[in-house]
Amino acid sequence: MRPIKQIFFIFQGRLSSELIINNIIIPMINAAHNKKFLIYVLTNNFEDIYVVKNRQGNIQNTHPEILRAVHDGKVILRYHSKMTDYTFSQELRAQGIKNLIYIGFASNMCIPFRPSGMFNMRKHGFQPFYVPKASSSVEFGDSWYTYAQHEAMTVMFGLNHIPSLDADELLSALEYR
Repeated sequence: MRPIKQIFFIFQGRLSSELIINNIIIPMINAAHNKKFLIYVLTNNFEDIYVVKNRQGNIQNTHPEILRAVHDGKVILRYHSKMTDYTFSQELRAQGIKNLIYIGFASNMCIPFRPSGMFNMRKHGFQPFYVPKASSSVEFGDSWYTYAQHEAMTVMFGLNHIPSLDADELLSALEYR
């Protein structure tokens, strides 16, 4: 196993379903934290943009359990609007990070367009990995039921030499003592 400083987790936004968050992402964050891995939460700063509220009037932002992990010091919170790909890559380099594991974001939006996305970070010399089962996509029309967008993006990442990791195997490895 590589030194812990080599691994880096990213969670972006709240588009993942509650099942993915509760059954995969939260346990993964806890296990990675127990192994002393660095974990970043990358999300929108809703003070900077138009706020979308759900039916209960709550801001659609980061999941409460993820925010609790931020508050408890398990993860580092960063906002997309407060960084560039260059400043973020410099921060990661200063921590000795080389490999990035992406979980829980919109696979057809954040990866291609965010400064912290896999393609930009790969341009800066990092090795990204992707965990499809711990991620989701913005779907359209009937694809909300088939996950066609998410599956297509997973194939595209593989074609671009971004390895996929099995969520269950990754969680087992993190939980192994």
